[in-house]
Amino acid sequence: MKENFIRALPLVASALGRKYGVSVVIGGQQAFSDDSNIFLPALPLDSPLELVSLARGYLDHEAAHIRETDFALAKSVKLTPLEKHVWNMIEDWRVERLLGERYPGCRQNFVWLIRRFFGQDCHSADPEDDLLSWLLLTLRSWSVPELGARVSELASLVEIRLPGLTARLNSILDVLRNDCPETKDSLKYAYEIIRTLSSYMTESDSGRNSRSDVSQAGQGDSDADSQETASASAAEPSSQPEASGQSSGEHKSSSETPADSGFDRNSQPDQSARPDRAAGSSDPVSIVRSLLNKSADELPVSFDSMMESCLNSARQGRSDDRLAVAQEGPLNFSELTAQDLESVRPTALALKGRLQSLLQTMTLRATRPGCRGKLDTNSLHKLLAGQPKIFRRTGTRTGLDTAVHLLVDISGSMTGMTDLASLAAYSLCEALHSVPGINAAATAFPGKPVQMKGQREPNACTVAPILGHGEPLHRKFSLYPSGGTPLGEAVWRVLQVLSRLRESRKIIIIVTDGVPDSEPNAMAAIEEARRTGIEIYGLGLRNEAVKELLPGSSFVLYSLAELPEKLFRLLETAIKSINQRGGRL
Repeated sequence: MKENFIRALPLVASALGRKYGVSVVIGGQQAFSDDSNIFLPALPLDSPLELVSLARGYLDHEAAHIRETDFALAKSVKLTPLEKHVWNMIEDWRVERLLGERYPGCRQNFVWLIRRFFGQDCHSADPEDDLLSWLLLTLRSWSVPELGARVSELASLVEIRLPGLTARLNSILDVLRNDCPETKDSLKYAYEIIRTLSSYMTESDSGRNSRSDVSQAGQGDSDADSQETASASAAEPSSQPEASGQSSGEHKSSSETPADSGFDRNSQPDQSARPDRAAGSSDPVSIVRSLLNKSADELPVSFDSMMESCLNSARQGRSDDRLAVAQEGPLNFSELTAQDLESVRPTALALKGRLQSLLQTMTLRATRPGCRGKLDTNSLHKLLAGQPKIFRRTGTRTGLDTAVHLLVDISGSMTGMTDLASLAAYSLCEALHSVPGINAAATAFPGKPVQMKGQREPNACTVAPILGHGEPLHRKFSLYPSGGTPLGEAVWRVLQVLSRLRESRKIIIIVTDGVPDSEPNAMAAIEEARRTGIEIYGLGLRNEAVKELLPGSSFVLYSLAELPEKLFRLLETAIKSINQRGGRL
């Protein structure tokens, strides 16, 4: 049951991509995004619901950035590591709020993410991290109020180490919460927060220097008194020699203080337990200065990096049975020769004629009773029973309204059979293009590997469109074999294409000669297609392996002459099922 969650991800990603205006790639080596694309790694087919929810939340989060973040502006300004870190916090909250207001489902995903990553205790022994955690959770608590208790706890800790700072920052956050519509505004508030930290450090440093001056002045008076006392002591012998020993002990460490001196160890910070405190970083000036000077590697990881790390680790730690979706790759097709067209013409004509004969029953004009139309005198008695349908309406049944997508295997094992595959694909497309109500297309797999942005290796899971839905028929159907057999990846891609079409019925016909590279991925794609109401049929070329993938809905072709009879038999079953439903699914 849990596998259904991950199997729905390609179609969900396709729908999200259309809705948000972004491109979603599933099957790369790592999770990341750029200005217009979101990349997900190939995830295990047995992924638990939590991992699927994480992937869905990541898609929403990155789509929010692509829709709402002004990347050009962000790249044009030079930010210090801390400025960028604070800006990322604000921008994450801002874009999620905007997308969540428009799409309530996204808001629910964002709430899940916040609880998943920020719902646990984030207290640190480092006061700088506590300050950043307080700032982050304050922003996130506006979406998930239950974080308010943790925000208050962190605020108390920060107040002890940095008195008065949270009050200053809260005055900025209160304005930010109600006035941050664009990226330039989040940058403005990030600058303002950093300026507040800098001024707080300067004021704290000035106050510390003032106290030091006063202390030094007092120390000067104390030294003068000590000198006078020392002179008097030299003139008058001391009657208490122990006093000199006690005075010399004033510069000993606190560990050497007598137990009965009244010194309370628990009232002082445990310097030995925290080396950073022993180094003198516990005062406000040192804390803020250290924070302002942190490098990017020393700052906490961003929210995006947290999610990407979880997704990447899931990819690395699971089995090889992974879900991946093919991308379009470049591939040039040659036109069929005149000899090819001549050899395929009888096949196409035979198939076209039998199809058109079969489809006549789908478009017959029929009469039915209605509330308007031509009066049916034989139905006037219905008025006594209060039935108003005494007229006769004539109409045309809905036609096929069907999208057919031909998926052609051109892997290396197809050597010697690509001529048969090319002619079979062209014959089928020509026949289907002549039938009203059928929207036919053809795709070959694999295409040439493509180097995806941000990926270490070229992506070999590609497809190459031969004929798109709605395009006029052409003759560039001459195919050449190469590469592996990413059948599952190709089916996922076609499912995404079909999900965008409006036809009420959708059919995939697979032309292949053997076993897919990843049988689990291929079976998962086939099962998801059937679950969503898409029919899949198989055409095996001189090999019966397709019958194991599609038992009961496939047949094997050994020569082009067999194509009209066997393909008609397959389509006859599909078309008759439409007629039994009255013309619609």
